[in-house]
Amino acid sequence: MVATQEQLGHFALLEGHQYMNLTTYRKNGTEVSRPVWFAMDGKTIYLYTLDESGKVKHIRRNGDVYVSPSDARGNALSEARSAGTATLHEKGTPTAQRANARLNKKYGLLKWLISLTFAVRGGNPIWIEIVPRQD
Repeated sequence: MVATQEQLGHFALLEGHQYMNLTTYRKNGTEVSRPVWFAMDGKTIYLYTLDESGKVKHIRRNGDVYVSPSDARGNALSEARSAGTATLHEKGTPTAQRANARLNKKYGLLKWLISLTFAVRGGNPIWIEIVPRQD
């Protein structure tokens, strides 16, 4: 099922894309953008990563983020970006389970391979939930 413009609202610029740039902030306030896989559920974006990643460290300090469509290398596909508020969710929480199901549906075998890689590396997986924020 493809979400409508009205359902996506704030994050409509990501519709139909496989990757997005996630922009977070370092301690000194410098923006850091990186390409990530994502899945959407209505007006919510979900990501999956390891808890020791830079993006997680940044979000722990400041949950304000921006998202914009990109290619796999982080090259912007649009100058537009949307503001969001990111929250971290650990394995087993209802939000993590919902996020994992959405990411599995969108990426299938590729998501399974990433999960396997995380398990081999021994890191703790974490899910990021992003909801719209008005600037």
